[in-house]
Amino acid sequence: MNKWFWGVIVFIVCVVVGLLLYPDQEERAQSAYERAFAVERDAGGDQALTLYDQVIVEYPATQGAALSEEGRLRIFAAREKQLQKEMRDQIARLLLTLNGYQSMFGQMPSSISDLDNGDYFFDSDYLSEMIPKPYTTYLALSADAPPRIWPLHAEKDTVYASIDPKGSLLKMNKAEALQQIEAGYTEVAKKGQMVFLQQK
Repeated sequence: MNKWFWGVIVFIVCVVVGLLLYPDQEERAQSAYERAFAVERDAGGDQALTLYDQVIVEYPATQGAALSEEGRLRIFAAREKQLQKEMRDQIARLLLTLNGYQSMFGQMPSSISDLDNGDYFFDSDYLSEMIPKPYTTYLALSADAPPRIWPLHAEKDTVYASIDPKGSLLKMNKAEALQQIEAGYTEVAKKGQMVFLQQK
């Protein structure tokens, strides 16, 4: 009976102490979240992610931790959107040049030699100069299919590939993109950051 009594007392003390400390934890978590959010707003992603992670680890099961998780997701979504825009813009510039060739000659170029035959100013060298580091962009030209473009960022796993002359995008990961390229195409030239392909 004595052990049971002291066990209940210890339990009650723990509950009371926990209840007294919990609001303090919530306040600290909220304050830490607000600091992280200010960094996200003013400086951007990497520093804010570190701070959000600290809030989640140090103050689990608090509103500040939940808000920090939302902050992490927001940063990742913004990064994904920026990556998609970079790839879409790059593809649009390449397709503009290829569509210009089609307007001049009545058909898309079917090979790198079509681009480099001297009759079209925007040759393969011009196309390759459009590709910024840290990208390696693969361009497949074919007489039987629309041009395919895979912009691969050196530090990102996501790829938005172009599947038609209008620039429609297909999302995939880098391994899938490289598998598609290896399975269906042969490298014919590499210039700068651009790899020219032809169908097998």
